[in-house]
Amino acid sequence: MIFLPYSKFTQYISRVDTELAHLKSGRVSFPEFVAFQYFLADVEAIKDHVNQYRYLDKKQFQALVQDFHGKNEHCKADRTLRVSQTQIDIFFEILDLDNSGHLEQDEIVGVLEERALLGQGKQDELKQNLNSGYNKVVSMVNDFKAKLGI
Repeated sequence: MIFLPYSKFTQYISRVDTELAHLKSGRVSFPEFVAFQYFLADVEAIKDHVNQYRYLDKKQFQALVQDFHGKNEHCKADRTLRVSQTQIDIFFEILDLDNSGHLEQDEIVGVLEERALLGQGKQDELKQNLNSGYNKVVSMVNDFKAKLGI
Protein backbone atom coordinates (compact mmCIF):
# COMPACT_ATOMS: atom_id res chain seq x y z
CA MET A 1 0.00 0.00 0.00
CA ILE A 2 2.94 2.36 0.39
CA PHE A 3 3.05 3.03 -3.34
CA LEU A 4 -0.55 4.27 -3.50
CA PRO A 5 -0.88 8.03 -4.03
CA TYR A 6 -1.41 9.77 -0.69
CA SER A 7 -4.09 12.03 -2.14
CA LYS A 8 -6.30 8.99 -2.69
CA PHE A 9 -5.08 6.85 0.20
CA THR A 10 -8.24 7.24 2.31
CA GLN A 11 -10.35 6.25 -0.71
CA TYR A 12 -8.32 3.06 -1.15
CA ILE A 13 -8.55 2.20 2.55
CA SER A 14 -12.31 2.78 2.68
CA ARG A 15 -12.75 0.59 -0.41
CA VAL A 16 -11.04 -2.28 1.40
CA ASP A 17 -13.61 -2.06 4.21
CA THR A 18 -16.69 -1.49 2.05
CA GLU A 19 -16.28 -2.74 -1.51
CA LEU A 20 -14.10 -5.73 -0.69
CA ALA A 21 -15.90 -7.17 2.31
CA HIS A 22 -16.95 -10.18 0.21
CA LEU A 23 -13.31 -10.89 -0.71
CA LYS A 24 -11.79 -10.71 2.77
CA SER A 25 -11.86 -14.47 3.18
CA GLY A 26 -9.67 -14.95 0.10
CA ARG A 27 -6.23 -16.40 0.61
CA VAL A 28 -3.10 -15.86 -1.44
CA SER A 29 -0.32 -18.42 -1.49
CA PHE A 30 3.34 -17.46 -1.56
CA PRO A 31 3.76 -18.51 -5.24
CA GLU A 32 0.69 -16.40 -6.13
CA PHE A 33 2.20 -13.45 -4.26
CA VAL A 34 5.50 -13.85 -6.14
CA ALA A 35 3.73 -14.12 -9.50
CA PHE A 36 1.76 -10.95 -8.74
CA GLN A 37 4.97 -9.08 -7.94
CA TYR A 38 6.43 -10.14 -11.29
CA PHE A 39 3.22 -9.08 -13.01
CA LEU A 40 3.22 -5.64 -11.37
CA ALA A 41 6.88 -5.17 -12.29
CA ASP A 42 5.92 -5.34 -15.98
CA VAL A 43 4.59 -1.77 -15.93
CA GLU A 44 5.27 -1.14 -19.61
CA ALA A 45 3.07 -4.02 -20.79
CA ILE A 46 0.23 -2.81 -18.59
CA LYS A 47 0.70 0.80 -19.74
CA ASP A 48 0.73 -0.31 -23.38
CA HIS A 49 -2.55 -2.15 -22.89
CA VAL A 50 -4.20 0.79 -21.13
CA ASN A 51 -2.95 3.22 -23.79
CA GLN A 52 -4.22 0.96 -26.57
CA TYR A 53 -7.74 0.56 -25.17
CA ARG A 54 -7.90 3.74 -22.97
CA TYR A 55 -9.00 1.53 -20.06
CA LEU A 56 -9.04 -2.08 -18.89
CA ASP A 57 -12.21 -3.88 -17.94
CA LYS A 58 -11.90 -6.97 -15.78
CA LYS A 59 -11.94 -9.37 -18.76
CA GLN A 60 -9.14 -7.42 -20.46
CA PHE A 61 -7.21 -7.36 -17.19
CA GLN A 62 -7.65 -11.14 -16.81
CA ALA A 63 -6.49 -11.64 -20.41
CA LEU A 64 -3.45 -9.47 -19.71
CA VAL A 65 -2.63 -11.64 -16.69
CA GLN A 66 -3.03 -14.84 -18.74
CA ASP A 67 -0.78 -13.41 -21.46
CA PHE A 68 1.76 -12.57 -18.76
CA HIS A 69 1.69 -16.19 -17.51
CA GLY A 70 2.58 -17.37 -21.01
CA LYS A 71 5.42 -14.89 -21.53
CA ASN A 72 7.08 -14.51 -18.14
CA GLU A 73 10.16 -16.71 -17.82
CA HIS A 74 9.53 -17.42 -14.13
CA CYS A 75 5.91 -18.42 -14.67
CA LYS A 76 6.88 -20.63 -17.59
CA ALA A 77 9.58 -22.35 -15.51
CA ASP A 78 7.37 -22.85 -12.45
CA ARG A 79 3.69 -23.58 -13.14
CA THR A 80 2.78 -22.78 -9.52
CA LEU A 81 3.61 -19.11 -10.14
CA ARG A 82 0.19 -17.82 -11.16
CA VAL A 83 -1.76 -14.69 -10.30
CA SER A 84 -4.97 -15.88 -8.64
CA GLN A 85 -8.50 -14.74 -9.38
CA THR A 86 -8.66 -13.41 -5.80
CA GLN A 87 -5.67 -11.17 -6.50
CA ILE A 88 -7.19 -9.95 -9.76
CA ASP A 89 -10.51 -9.19 -8.06
CA ILE A 90 -8.94 -7.35 -5.14
CA PHE A 91 -6.50 -5.34 -7.25
CA PHE A 92 -9.22 -4.39 -9.71
CA GLU A 93 -11.75 -3.44 -7.03
CA ILE A 94 -9.30 -1.34 -5.02
CA LEU A 95 -8.10 0.67 -8.01
CA ASP A 96 -11.51 1.19 -9.67
CA LEU A 97 -12.25 4.27 -7.57
CA ASP A 98 -15.20 5.44 -9.65
CA ASN A 99 -16.84 1.98 -9.72
CA SER A 100 -17.06 2.14 -13.51
CA GLY A 101 -16.00 -1.47 -14.00
CA HIS A 102 -12.95 -0.15 -15.86
CA LEU A 103 -9.46 0.80 -14.80
CA GLU A 104 -8.76 4.08 -16.53
CA GLN A 105 -5.24 5.31 -17.11
CA ASP A 106 -5.26 7.62 -14.08
CA GLU A 107 -6.45 4.79 -11.84
CA ILE A 108 -3.74 2.28 -12.72
CA VAL A 109 -0.72 3.78 -14.49
CA GLY A 110 0.20 6.31 -11.79
CA VAL A 111 -0.01 3.69 -9.07
CA LEU A 112 2.20 1.26 -10.97
CA GLU A 113 4.72 3.95 -11.87
CA GLU A 114 4.98 4.96 -8.19
CA ARG A 115 5.54 1.31 -7.31
CA ALA A 116 8.28 1.10 -9.93
CA LEU A 117 10.10 4.00 -8.28
CA LEU A 118 10.59 2.00 -5.10
CA GLY A 119 14.25 1.08 -4.96
CA GLN A 120 15.03 2.63 -8.33
CA GLY A 121 17.46 5.34 -7.22
CA LYS A 122 14.85 7.98 -6.47
CA GLN A 123 14.98 7.05 -2.83
CA ASP A 124 15.35 10.58 -1.47
CA GLU A 125 12.29 11.81 -3.36
CA LEU A 126 10.34 8.72 -2.40
CA LYS A 127 11.38 8.96 1.26
CA GLN A 128 10.35 12.59 1.31
CA ASN A 129 6.94 11.76 -0.19
CA LEU A 130 6.46 8.85 2.23
CA ASN A 131 7.47 10.95 5.23
CA SER A 132 5.18 13.76 4.12
CA GLY A 133 2.30 11.32 3.72
CA TYR A 134 3.02 9.69 7.05
CA ASN A 135 3.17 13.07 8.79
CA LYS A 136 -0.17 14.04 7.24
CA VAL A 137 -1.80 10.82 8.45
CA VAL A 138 -0.40 11.30 11.97
CA SER A 139 -1.66 14.88 11.95
CA MET A 140 -5.13 13.76 10.83
CA VAL A 141 -5.25 11.11 13.56
CA ASN A 142 -4.16 13.63 16.20
CA ASP A 143 -6.75 16.15 15.01
CA PHE A 144 -9.42 13.45 15.15
CA LYS A 145 -8.35 12.46 18.67
CA ALA A 146 -8.44 16.10 19.75
CA LYS A 147 -11.99 16.47 18.42
CA LEU A 148 -13.02 13.40 20.40
CA GLY A 149 -11.22 14.66 23.49
CA ILE A 150 -8.88 11.67 23.64
